[in-house]
Amino acid sequence: MLDRSLTGTVTEYANWVPLNGKSETNLAAGTWYFAVRAVSSANARYRLRLSTGNIQDLDLFSGVATNQIVAGGDWRYYRLQMPTELPSNWLVTFGQQSGDVVLHVRDTVPPGNGVTINPSDYKDWASDLKNVGPYASYDLPGAYTFTAPPVRPGAVYYLGFRAKSDSIFSVSSTTTGATNQALPVIAFYGGSVTNTIPSHSQVAYNIFTPADGLRWRHTSVHSNSVAVYIENGTYPTKTSSDHFYSTFANSSLDKFLTLYPWLPSQTYYLVATNTTSSNMFFSFTMNGSNTNADDDADGMPDWWEIKYFGSLAQTPNGDFDGDGVSNLNEYLEGTDPTDHNSLKPRLTVLATNGVVNVSPFATNYVLGTTVTLTATANAGYNFVGWAGAVTSTVNPLTLTMNSNKTIIPRFRVPADDFDQRVPLNGPFTTTSGWKNAGATKEPGEPNHAGNIGGKSLWFTWSAPVSGRVNLTTAGTDFRNALAVYTGASVSSLTAVATNLAGVGTNTSEISFTATSGTTYQIAVDGYNGATGTVALSLSMPGVVFSSNSARQPNGMFSFTITSLAGQVLRIDATTNFIAWVPLATITNVTGTFLFTDTQSLGFSSRFYRVAIPAPLPLTLGGSVWLANGQFQFTISSATGQGFRIEAGTNLVNWTTIATLSNSTGSTQFVDPAAAGFPRRFYRAATP
Repeated sequence: MLDRSLTGTVTEYANWVPLNGKSETNLAAGTWYFAVRAVSSANARYRLRLSTGNIQDLDLFSGVATNQIVAGGDWRYYRLQMPTELPSNWLVTFGQQSGDVVLHVRDTVPPGNGVTINPSDYKDWASDLKNVGPYASYDLPGAYTFTAPPVRPGAVYYLGFRAKSDSIFSVSSTTTGATNQALPVIAFYGGSVTNTIPSHSQVAYNIFTPADGLRWRHTSVHSNSVAVYIENGTYPTKTSSDHFYSTFANSSLDKFLTLYPWLPSQTYYLVATNTTSSNMFFSFTMNGSNTNADDDADGMPDWWEIKYFGSLAQTPNGDFDGDGVSNLNEYLEGTDPTDHNSLKPRLTVLATNGVVNVSPFATNYVLGTTVTLTATANAGYNFVGWAGAVTSTVNPLTLTMNSNKTIIPRFRVPADDFDQRVPLNGPFTTTSGWKNAGATKEPGEPNHAGNIGGKSLWFTWSAPVSGRVNLTTAGTDFRNALAVYTGASVSSLTAVATNLAGVGTNTSEISFTATSGTTYQIAVDGYNGATGTVALSLSMPGVVFSSNSARQPNGMFSFTITSLAGQVLRIDATTNFIAWVPLATITNVTGTFLFTDTQSLGFSSRFYRVAIPAPLPLTLGGSVWLANGQFQFTISSATGQGFRIEAGTNLVNWTTIATLSNSTGSTQFVDPAAAGFPRRFYRAATP
């Protein structure tokens, strides 16, 4: 990448000058780097000479310079000041005593070389093309006459002589003709004129745009027989080539002073012509504004809007670069509204059911600032993590403010979210006291048991063995839905079993077959958002396990047995895993009990197993008529067995006459209504 270059194989001269005379008044400020590269593999010896040039002042009216020497390929410069009251003709004469030079003309900055020294890259008034022209360069020696236009009154002009070979030349300047008189001035800020233009005549004015001028606005009142022309820097040609020309009555113009020909610190020439044979009314008003103006009253200075947006179309609440900061705030904070990486980031914390301390706290931050967030949950809630711009469970959390960030602290009642699942352990477990009043439904969470719910609590359980599982919400004090799933996220669950408590009840029940090692996700939700206290019980009927085996100080073996509450169990013992001896048959009333082998004193080691004996059959016997006509019989079954007694007269239609529990294994029953029947049949059945 380069800005300028010399690529010849012999001595070269470069007189580098500003490329665009319409907008540049000097070379770009800053450090310029020069590099010399040896072409191909050649060794090179070179001399590099650098200077800022030599410009000789030449009087406009009588300036003469003789015996001027310039090397071939180099330039020589002369500077002349044009008065604002410019004579009609400016004459420049040059002669060549030897060699060959070419005259180039330019105002404000010298003519010279552009990016290269190629002829197509010469910079002079022809490349600037500020006005209509004519613009040329002048190879042949002689006298050349320039007039306004295109000469610009009050401007500094440079004559540049480019040597085609080593040359000696002379140059002179003079003027002829009447002097153009100074024009009346219309003030940029609020100036106006009202005039009558005589027939076939014109009026002319100057308008100066100040250094702080931002917006040109003029209105004029005139007929369509009056034409208005405006030109930057010199007199209009009164053609459509001028910078402004009216095409209809009451012309106007609204331009921001950002691009040539409409710029600050310029002189404009206005001419209004009357092409009719009658006097014509003419009024012209300037309503320019400066860089402090806010013409659209949006809180953003017009200069700032023009600089970044090129117009006043953007709104203060808009976000041109999409960085989450409004245009107005970008102005107030001194950032670039067109660059989404230029901002003072905002931090938004959306906290419910808890508070977050932000340190340091600010409405916006310098890019790269480190901020610490500390979450504290309200009573009854837990902090479970951060969501939004950051996903984390670290507390306190450290953020780097490199963009706008919205942080959501997750304060939840226990077991609320899927990732807060409460673990359940073992084949028999009960948990209670869980409150769902503050619970929520997560995005992607299914409707449990087909009900919309909205107040779910989550539990998780891994099956220790394969087998039947019973789940119940007995003890819950509101109508609820119970559901069991497999899956690792709340939005990708597979239903295993669901149940909705019936109307007027608060108990949901589920039975399913579990696979050993599989993790099941369990949800309890309030019917239509009902709330209260949740109880949940899990059991695996038929599963029995022992734990805490030990030899007591008295020498007896003991261990803890866990099974379904009410389960009848048989405990066997052996020393060789072949001959098993029944030790006891016990009903596990509470679900867990300690068994002590009182016969183990004589054994150094003994093995045990716990079995569920086949249920005793439910039998009737010992029937007898009593003296009072009542009928009595005995029911035998397993201890604790519940059953119902049914009676009938024809072995087809049966009526339940009692529901009993066999607490001892043998229960007598007396039918007090038997005396009223000539015959009656009885049967016992489990509920």
